[in-house]
Amino acid sequence: MGVAGTGPIENDLTNHMQRVVIYAPYGKDADTLAQIVAGEDIEVVKVTDCSGLDEQLGPSCAALVVTEEALGPHQEQVFLRHLQAQPIWAALPILALVADASRLPPALRGLGMRAYRSELVVLQRPTHPETLRSTVQTLIMSRQRQYQVADHLETLKRKEKHLEFLLAELDHRVKNLLGKILSLLSLTRRETIDAEGFSAKFEARTRALVTAHDMLNGKNNLPATIGSLLENALAPFLPSVKSNVQTEGPELSLLPHGGLALAMAFNELATNSVKYGALSADDGIVSVRWALEGETPHLVVDWIEERGPAPKDSTRTGFGTKLLTVIVALELDGEADLVFRPEGIHWQLRAPYAGAER
Repeated sequence: MGVAGTGPIENDLTNHMQRVVIYAPYGKDADTLAQIVAGEDIEVVKVTDCSGLDEQLGPSCAALVVTEEALGPHQEQVFLRHLQAQPIWAALPILALVADASRLPPALRGLGMRAYRSELVVLQRPTHPETLRSTVQTLIMSRQRQYQVADHLETLKRKEKHLEFLLAELDHRVKNLLGKILSLLSLTRRETIDAEGFSAKFEARTRALVTAHDMLNGKNNLPATIGSLLENALAPFLPSVKSNVQTEGPELSLLPHGGLALAMAFNELATNSVKYGALSADDGIVSVRWALEGETPHLVVDWIEERGPAPKDSTRTGFGTKLLTVIVALELDGEADLVFRPEGIHWQLRAPYAGAER
């Protein structure tokens, strides 16, 4: 193929290899130019025929040095093909060595007339080696600036894709949250008979949803753990019921999707317990336990009430019952049971646990 190089072609622009291609059909010219141009940070590739040049031109070429003998009629098409295919940030630096700078070969005249993206420098031979070397260094520096532009463009593309992802995620979360609020509105309206009762219940449930949303999305650096969600649900009733609540479980964080539903469940259980259940009695006890079970981790949460008024197993299914038995299970892709025992209710949730990266 007539190509000799000191290393493989570098296509990774992040490394910015200073690879100079010397295209000279006469071997002695190529060797002489290589000796002049070569340096510790420059890789020289010598090309002696058109097929070899076709392989070497591209974004990883820092500069092209070409002699007049190589600039035949066919060569213009080779140049133009590569210049047309350049990335938008690229303008190939070309140093042409000619016998008469006032009479350029057709291949070079075509580059100027067609206004293709290239940085063409013409030196008339004979040229002092230092002039040749400094010109190549200048072209390499120009190419390095192009590489920097390429890096910036790539960074902008990544940021644009990330922004698109964030906007899509925001759209999804907003719609999800609005859907939950509409469900709260609809179901709370069904179970209340007066405006005052509806307002109080809807406000309390919405506040619980907002607080849980803040915790699960890391606002104010609050940890979105099961324990913190439970503590938040009980907060309005503390410290009066603190001695009546027993909790046990590891530190387990939750993803926002399922965490909102669990937070709402805790809020519903706590509110009902204070009004009608174990927490309405001086010696009533609420035990809340959670753990991971099985080889494929499943989250198991138990809310057990004792020593309170006997619960009424009403056939009328309100929002609270639907939330505890249907909505939470659907959100967490699990199962939930609510049992009305004489000594108090027992609510259990079982769902796959994937954790949450914090």
